[in-house]
Amino acid sequence: MSADDKKFKALDTALDAVKFTLGLATGALVFSVELLKEQIKLTTFAKCFLLTSWTLFAISIVAGLFVFFRVPKMIEANISNLADPLFERPGKLHHVAFLFAVLALGVAMVIILAGKTDLEKTPSKTPALPTLNKFT
Repeated sequence: MSADDKKFKALDTALDAVKFTLGLATGALVFSVELLKEQIKLTTFAKCFLLTSWTLFAISIVAGLFVFFRVPKMIEANISNLADPLFERPGKLHHVAFLFAVLALGVAMVIILAGKTDLEKTPSKTPALPTLNKFT
């Protein structure tokens, strides 16, 4: 395998990684937006972390698309350099934004689930109905 073949193979592998994280970012964004359809009371902190994660997922998706659309141009121009500025910078932004978006979504989920268990612990205002037991 020649050096150029190895570089293009590395470019293809990098593109596969971007495709994978791009799919994950899109799926996580859709999942977190679906949380709004649930009957969940969101605290201010949960809303802030959700908005932060949505913003970071959107940045990650846009940067990933820049990387994804840059590769055909690189192949057409016979550029196999992974340090190409129009490939490297959006790629790094894509991965960093994805990482922090996942962290922000995780924190938001912890806050939401912690609030949900607090709601379950509070006593209900409706009185419990008496149960009838045949055997007593």
